Parts: sequence; C-alpha cells; structure tokens
Amino acid sequence: MTVTVKRERLTYERFGDSSYFRDLTVGADKSDARARIERHKREMRVELPKRAASIAAQERRMRDEGINFERRVNPNRTPGQGGNFDPPLWIIEEFATKHRPERVLADLARKFPLPVGASSVNVPVLTTGSSAQATTDLEAVPDQDITDTSTSSPVVTISGDVDAGLQLLEQSPRDASFDEMLFQDLTSSYDADLEQMLTTGTGTSGQFTGITQLSGIVSVTYTSASPAGGAFYTALAQTGAQVSDARSCRPEVYIMRFARWAWLSAQEDDQHRPFVPPTDRFVTVGSNPNGPTPVGSIIGVPVVTSESIPATLGTSGNQDLAIAAKPSDYLLFESDPTLAVYTEVLSGTLQVRIQLRNYVAAVLGRYVSGTGVVSGSGMAVASGY
Repeated sequence: MTVTVKRERLTYERFGDSSYFRDLTVGADKSDARARIERHKREMRVELPKRAASIAAQERRMRDEGINFERRVNPNRTPGQGGNFDPPLWIIEEFATKHRPERVLADLARKFPLPVGASSVNVPVLTTGSSAQATTDLEAVPDQDITDTSTSSPVVTISGDVDAGLQLLEQSPRDASFDEMLFQDLTSSYDADLEQMLTTGTGTSGQFTGITQLSGIVSVTYTSASPAGGAFYTALAQTGAQVSDARSCRPEVYIMRFARWAWLSAQEDDQHRPFVPPTDRFVTVGSNPNGPTPVGSIIGVPVVTSESIPATLGTSGNQDLAIAAKPSDYLLFESDPTLAVYTEVLSGTLQVRIQLRNYVAAVLGRYVSGTGVVSGSGMAVASGY
C-alpha cells in the first residue's frame, strides 16, 4: 500500500495542541518546548512568504467588500483587555483587531532584504549621464563623461510590545487564537507605521524622509475657497503631466485617500455627467500580483487609495493631498521581523512582555522628479468626506 502525505501539520496551528507564546515563556526550562520552537523556525522559512501573499490578497478582497478590521490591545484576563480569549470561550475564530492603515506604498515599491549589520543604505545617482547619438560616416563618436552623487536612507527600527498576563497564556484553551491575535496586531501596527513614514516621514526623530517631504519633487498648488471636481481633476492632470516631463516617464499611479476619491467620484459637470465615470478596476499595479487593487483611473493612470495620507494638513488643519508617483523608483529594504517574549521584566506581577521589532530603510530620492503632490486650500476636506 502506498501512502502519500500531501501536507504535514505545522507545529503551531490554529486549534493545535501547542501555543507559540506559551512555549517561548517556558522554553528555557522545557526541552520539548525548545524543540517545537526550533521546528517552527524551520517551517516558517518556507511558510511565511507563501502565507504573507495569501493573507494580503484575502484582506484586500474583504476590504473591497466593506469588511473592516478592529484591533485589541493590553491583553490580560479582564474582559475587553484580552479576557475574551480566556474561558468561557465564545466564537472568536474570526476575531477583530484594531483598525489601522494597510500597506500601499510598501507593496508598490521595489523590495529587497536589508543587509545584516547596515546602519544606512546608500545608492549612487548619476547627475550627468553618458551620451549616445546618431553619427554620420567618419564622424567622431560622442564623448560624455558621467558624474555622480548618492542618495541614502538610515536604517530605522520599528518596534512594539504587548504586556500579557501569564495566566492568559497558560490558561487560554488551545483554540482561543490568542497567539494569532497578538502577532496580527503587532504586525499591522508595524505596517501602519512603515506606511506613514513612506508617505509623510519627516527624516527626524528616528524616521526616514517620506516621498511627500523630499526636496525637489513636483508640486502643484490647487487654490480654491470652493473646491470643485473639475478644478481638482485639472490639478491632478497637471501634476501627472509635470511628473512626466520632469522624469521623462509618465507616473505609474495616483495615490489619495479613499474619501478624496469618493468625493471626486460624486462630482458632476454642468451636464450632470460624472468627472470619473464608473470603470472596471485594474487587476494589479506594477509587477506585484498581490499589490494594492486600483479603484479606478485618471487620464489612464491607475488610482489607489491610502489611509496613511493625513486629512489634517494646511494652516487650517483640514486639508489632505494627492500624489502622482512612480513607485518602481522607490527601493524598500526590510529585515526579517524578530519576535521575542521576555519573562523576567514583569515577573513580579505574573506578566510577560511580547515584543516585535524590525529594521527598515527606504531609498525614495533616486528620481525625486518622479513624485508629484497636489496640495493647497482647494484640498480642504469636504463635509461628509
């Protein structure tokens, strides 16, 4: 008889017999726990890349259907602070975690593993390029020497931790999904902070400089006391045109808040025709099949939405902005995340500290003219949007 094994159970699975965080807590004292942790590390080298792509695609489909996510924090056995993952057990297989902005630019940019031991990433930039031209017979070959400079990004640490009651880890039933809740909540917080830095990072206080803060980007000011769809549409088109002229390549995507896109989609011309006619959405943007799904297009350029764009800009604090970008110009370097459990620091109150940290760098200024921003008083957030 021939037996074919199609899939072996993972060491730590939902409804499994073992808890990852519980094993991390007691692993130093129990050899079987240490063995499970080591086996899990080997499994994740294979499973994580596959699972990340699958989860991202599923969550985007759910958000497209109007299903949002909420997040919980500060877990212990008190109801409302993690206690609902402790007996008596109710239906929590599809638990809700705190809602945060998703990855948009991070999934559109070109991604590379962060080199070990690096404190910054430097990329050369040609300021004067070579020359190749058509020549007639016996004419001298064009001769142009190159000159260069560099652009760089510091390696930024993004970290977070959760303090959890030891009783919660030890007494939670095996199907309480507490491990998954903690990991999803920490990683979604990491993704939200990374996305904010990529968009509006200041370059100070431990941040790298986001695309809207780079010196030399295309800037179009839309000024209006009574913003209208037609004028905003024109400002977007001008931004894309100026990016195309400056970068010698058209923008690959427009990025704006979904509320801004909803406002534009609701605008009509004098004949009551929408400025943004309903169209079939694009499947992907760029080369990432699991990247953000566009909601439509403007002058043939896909539009994606990002909730990392603030709606509190301008002197009055009620403006947002729209971006024309070429994300293939952006280089994102991420290390493998480190997840650790510290048992001693809070042992006096029978708690453990669960910590996630990761290192990231983003080289966004290789072609600063490939990014354009629409801002100004005309970008005031309309009532209801």
